[in-house]
Amino acid sequence: MPSAAPVVPRQKPGVTVMPWPVPPLGSVALSVDGSFHPEDGSAAVGMVLRNHEGGILFAAYRYVFHCNDSLEAELHAMMQGMALAIEHSTAPVILQSDSSEALSCLAMEALQRSAYGQLVLEIKYLSVHRARILDAHPGPFRCVHLTSSHMEDFPGLLARWLQILAVKGIQDLVLVNRPWALDFVIPSTFLGMTTLTRLYLGLWKFPDTAGGRRSTCFPNLLELGLCCVFMESKDLDFILDRSPVLEKLCVHGNLFKLSLCLVSQSLRCVKITGSFFEEIALVDAPCLERLILTGCWTRGAVCTKVKIGHAPKLHSLGYMDPGSHVLEFGNTVIKAGTKVSPSTKVPSVRILALEVRCGGRNDVKMIPTVLRCFPNVETLHIKSEESGQPSGKNLKFWNESGTIECIRSCIKLLVFHDFRGDRSELAFLKFFFEGALVLKEVVLVLANGSFTTMEDIRSKVKPLMSMKRARDSSIMVDTNGRSIGNFKRASDFSLLDPFGDY
Repeated sequence: MPSAAPVVPRQKPGVTVMPWPVPPLGSVALSVDGSFHPEDGSAAVGMVLRNHEGGILFAAYRYVFHCNDSLEAELHAMMQGMALAIEHSTAPVILQSDSSEALSCLAMEALQRSAYGQLVLEIKYLSVHRARILDAHPGPFRCVHLTSSHMEDFPGLLARWLQILAVKGIQDLVLVNRPWALDFVIPSTFLGMTTLTRLYLGLWKFPDTAGGRRSTCFPNLLELGLCCVFMESKDLDFILDRSPVLEKLCVHGNLFKLSLCLVSQSLRCVKITGSFFEEIALVDAPCLERLILTGCWTRGAVCTKVKIGHAPKLHSLGYMDPGSHVLEFGNTVIKAGTKVSPSTKVPSVRILALEVRCGGRNDVKMIPTVLRCFPNVETLHIKSEESGQPSGKNLKFWNESGTIECIRSCIKLLVFHDFRGDRSELAFLKFFFEGALVLKEVVLVLANGSFTTMEDIRSKVKPLMSMKRARDSSIMVDTNGRSIGNFKRASDFSLLDPFGDY
């Protein structure tokens, strides 16, 4: 029997480990790498920054939740590494990567127009300009937008940028932190920007102002926007109290417990959208012309108190919603059937917008009382909402509600938004037409998806044409209506009606 062949251990091929090149004196080396899993598109990036002696200035890694391929992962590693390098060193950066494809992309102009073009441009921008562009700018900065930058990863750099902007006279600043990190506090450096005329903050936690400097002031701030900013009522009061010429305030997407107490000698327009406030109080706002509430919501069964105090120039108000808002004058809460007195009337309001469920019993009972609080309204916007309740029981209520002063002698224009043509809407319009003696025009803005053909529209509108109404009044049907959706229109004082985008 022949002997078995000897077993020879398998030798591993030799692997030569090449160290990263040491950067020249006065420079730093940024070594980056990206990994990619084609099965699910997940990726991760790592980066190390070293000085010319090999000392590590920082080392970091991050997950990238989705990439299309390994090239994109390598480019992300370069971009995020360069952003971190700016924060940790002011020396020239030598970028090092084992991906020749990614490195060659930085020299290819064609790729700038591809799917990864934005990544390439950002890497180039960070490589060439970095923070020096802010240092080199003589000022003042007219307009700076900083958005979508994972700012929670670079708090030191962000504070430095804001300090430069403050020193060099920033006028218009938009600062949005995406993706959102709820616990990331915006550096308080922005509180020293005395030259600001316009400030928009998005997706931040507001710094604690309890120990804020008494000298903090925004003497030139005209416009303030807050989008999903985690703050307390005292913080909002702090800003308003220190903005003596502020004219426009917009709060969007407030998810937290807030009360807004308006004491301002300069505010002309306040817009609150997609938010919940426990209370909105017009305490002393002698210049306020517009209070606009859209897409607001309730927390549980708690409605927002809208307290109207000293606001003698208030011209436009809405959308008031009986299901979300409780109207108050002093200590008087307006409820269905409340007897209106001179102390519960706002004679300055000329444009009123109401959100109404015409088939909802509570809304139907509230509307006459609310309208009596605004006797001089000339333009009325009604935004019709579906109630989910049968409407038959409310049809006779309107005829029993009596005369309403503004309908009888003031309202010249009625805009009925989201008209569907159901019985409860027709009942309200019949009541309105019969009492509106000076009515000139009615605009029906059709609800999206409620009508499929022109014949369907005609059949729903036809009953209105036979209703008794003021002589020479007209009915216009708008099939392309849009609700008020942006702060620019709401605060554009060249437009007489901020709700008139129909």
